[in-house]
This record gives sequence, structure tokens and C-alpha cells, in this order.
Amino acid sequence: MSTRITDIIIEGTDGIGKSKTIESLEVLKPCYKFHDRNREVIANKMTKDTPMEECAKAYEKFILENPNVLTVLLFNDDGEELLRRVKTRDKPMTGSDLEAPLYNMLYKKYYEYMKEHGMLHGRAIAINVTGMSLQTQINEIDKAIECFVAEA
Repeated sequence: MSTRITDIIIEGTDGIGKSKTIESLEVLKPCYKFHDRNREVIANKMTKDTPMEECAKAYEKFILENPNVLTVLLFNDDGEELLRRVKTRDKPMTGSDLEAPLYNMLYKKYYEYMKEHGMLHGRAIAINVTGMSLQTQINEIDKAIECFVAEA
């Protein structure tokens, strides 16, 4: 890869730990600009009613048009743990918060679909954060970014 990564999008459902992770990574890795989700695609395309192919194509288009962006997808295989995280955040609960396990599985399925169909173009990685403390999660993402940049 000849394009230098300048921006990193942290993807994942509500309660996965994106905000606190980003806050820490901004201190650890000030050379990158971190973003909480790809709102351009996720907010408009990734719904439980949108066909997987449509969302995957939209995300692939974003990847191809933004060669300086790395996406880090976080998912959690424990729905109960995820709901506990959602309920202990410092934010008011919304109806969509309770659907976090469903959207978590959608993120994971979209990533796997895109990987199987060669749609990631080497600019997206997934990390299973099930059972991790926030600090361990931050450390794992930090290592994954370092490995990605070293390979690029």
C-alpha cells in the first residue's frame, strides 16, 4: 500500500467502547485523526432492513474513495456483556441502545461478507473485544494499528 493512513474510523455498536477508546488513542497516536463510526455510510445504510449487499457496496465505495482511511471494527460475541456496557454508559438510554446486540451481529456479518467478497481492499480490520477491559481493548487496537501500518 502506497497511501499513508491519516484517519482511523472506529466502528461498532452502541456500548462497545468507541468513545473512550478514541479518547485514549488520540493521546497515544496523535498523528492520526480518529472518528466514531463512518456516519456517512453506517447511519444511511446499515439498518436491519437494508440488504447486506447494498450496505457492503456502500462501504466498499467509501473505502475506495478514501485511501487514507483505516477502519477498525469492534465486535462483542457476548450480547449480555454488551447490554451491561450500554446500560452503564454516562448517556441517557434510547430504544436503539437495547438493540445493540442485534447491530453488533450486523457489523460482524457485514465485515465477514465484505472480507469473503474481497471488498475490504486491505483497509479494514476487526477486533473481537468480548470480555476485554477497556484498557485491554485500547492496547489491542493500538497493537493492531501498529501491525497494520508496519505491513503497509
